[in-house]
Amino acid sequence: MIMTTPQEARELAEHYADTSLAKSTLRSLASQVEALTAELNNVGLPKLAMCPACMEEVSMLQCDQLTQDAKRYRWLRSQNWHDSDMAVVCYPKVSVKLGAVCPSSELLDEAIDAAIAKGTAND
Repeated sequence: MIMTTPQEARELAEHYADTSLAKSTLRSLASQVEALTAELNNVGLPKLAMCPACMEEVSMLQCDQLTQDAKRYRWLRSQNWHDSDMAVVCYPKVSVKLGAVCPSSELLDEAIDAAIAKGTAND
């Protein structure tokens, strides 16, 4: 029988209560399981991280998303209209012709991620 909780160890100790050595050993094991469980609960990735840009605590997921957004921005910023597959256009209602591909939001994220993965110009 494999014990996974301190309670299981205590129950086993009670079951074999007539053997004092087994009882004390199992109680000791239960204490060790409790100590290790507490230690494991305190170890691992922090739930919050300090954002270097805004100097505020944010969740690790949000930190990862902000980092990815920063990488996309830096990549897009390095693109040139004359030799890149993607570039930023000001005044799109005036500058962009009907039928042009102009991704935004998640589609823009996906397009940038694909271009970065492809290794297009100026990356």
